[in-house]
Amino acid sequence: MRKRMWKKITLTILAILILSSAFLLFTFNLSGMQDFIGQLLQEVKQAISTGELEYVKLTIHLTESDLGHSMTYLGNESTISAPLAYTYVTVGGESKLTDNQGKAYFIIPKGNHTLTVLRGGQGRTAWTTQINVVSDGEVSIRFYLFRMEASSIKVYPEPFEGLSRLKIKFILPQYGEYYVGRPTITYYTSWGQLRVFFDGLTIQDGIALEDVWGLVKIDYSKIESGGQTVELVEELRGFPTYVHPRFSFLPIERVEVKERWLS
Repeated sequence: MRKRMWKKITLTILAILILSSAFLLFTFNLSGMQDFIGQLLQEVKQAISTGELEYVKLTIHLTESDLGHSMTYLGNESTISAPLAYTYVTVGGESKLTDNQGKAYFIIPKGNHTLTVLRGGQGRTAWTTQINVVSDGEVSIRFYLFRMEASSIKVYPEPFEGLSRLKIKFILPQYGEYYVGRPTITYYTSWGQLRVFFDGLTIQDGIALEDVWGLVKIDYSKIESGGQTVELVEELRGFPTYVHPRFSFLPIERVEVKERWLS
């Protein structure tokens, strides 16, 4: 109540000053008074804005669970989570970098805000959600990464085009909703050379099988319900003699958001 009372008194005083200045402007026609009045108006706007906004402390906590690779998932699997350190988080237009515990700290006004996580290091795009900040609190976001092995892979060579078309099927986990990425396809040429098709490009130099697991790209604009079959057609330059089923996968992610407010 006292804050509101002092706010009214302050605004009343400022209004009197503005009216007085306006009177002087019209009475004496002093050009310098116009700038003065403009400055006072700006101060009134700032006072009103400051008075209406109530700022709170918000912690964003990011973690990730890597669930490996499999042909069949239920979707409720869990494993130890690791903090997403040094990851950019944006809330209400303000960006912060998470610390080594995966936490970023904000002081923002109450209300609805857009929260964006920019996943770095793996070519993933930005993930976005809406939050309603009601008090001091913490928003915990956990990313569950699944690598779906193909349920079937069919190769159709096109000799006149110098390429092969792959028709691949993946069955999403039974439960939940998932952001679907681009497939990573590992294969060998007739000369025994290792090739990896990732994000529309073929990697042929300096790649080892153990490096393939890190080639993950998620499309956060595309979400699918669990239990569906995803069918893809990809074109590979040349004619693969063997597509490695274990190291060819479709990356998908389930995101879990938990909010905890202190009042």
